[in-house]
Amino acid sequence: MTALLRYLFIYYARSHRYLAPLLAYAGPILFIYSEVPNPVMDSYAFTAIWTFVIAAWLSYGFIDLEHEAQRFVTIVHSRSVAKYEAAKFSLLGTVAALLSILAVAFPILFDKFDRVPGAPEAGIALLAHLLLAWLGIACAAFFTERWAASRSLALLGLLLVLAISVGGKGLEEELPEALRIAMWLVPPVFRISDMLVRFGEVPAGRIALLLGYSALYLAALVAAYIRRSSRRLF
Repeated sequence: MTALLRYLFIYYARSHRYLAPLLAYAGPILFIYSEVPNPVMDSYAFTAIWTFVIAAWLSYGFIDLEHEAQRFVTIVHSRSVAKYEAAKFSLLGTVAALLSILAVAFPILFDKFDRVPGAPEAGIALLAHLLLAWLGIACAAFFTERWAASRSLALLGLLLVLAISVGGKGLEEELPEALRIAMWLVPPVFRISDMLVRFGEVPAGRIALLLGYSALYLAALVAAYIRRSSRRLF
């Protein structure tokens, strides 16, 4: 696995596909923290959503990076499609984790908040960033060119999922009561963001349930992607 991760990292680094999303990630974060002081959890709600979007962008640029022939060779050397896909998720997940840590630590270290956040706030903020980052990676992985009629359709589908995931609260409020349960099938991005904004009002048990549900949702997405990849390589 180590050799596979090293190969994927070098292959991705040489592509330079990470430059645009990383620059796009840094810009808005530096901008919002250019003015001080900032509210703690509201700021974290924004950076968590932005981490979700950028992680999806990174995943979209990485998941189809290898040419079909090269991907086949890599899978053969990996001896397992599941191992190959798990390595890709591991690499992207590590990058997303570093971005999440940076987004949570930067405003604390450089005194950008109106107060020092407590350990529970910082801890929940970090978990929220990590979950949303990894959800972004998993969501974008499904919009591979291998499974779409064209790259433009894949991109359109991904943008639609991102928009619904982020703006789902407004959509949920417009739905009839009987249909609102269907919104639990949508990636819980807007729910985590809303929890961060209302952190002081939400009971600890409800926060734990939401984060636990989000982790299960993430695990189901990754498992479904690896299973489908194993059945349809190209």
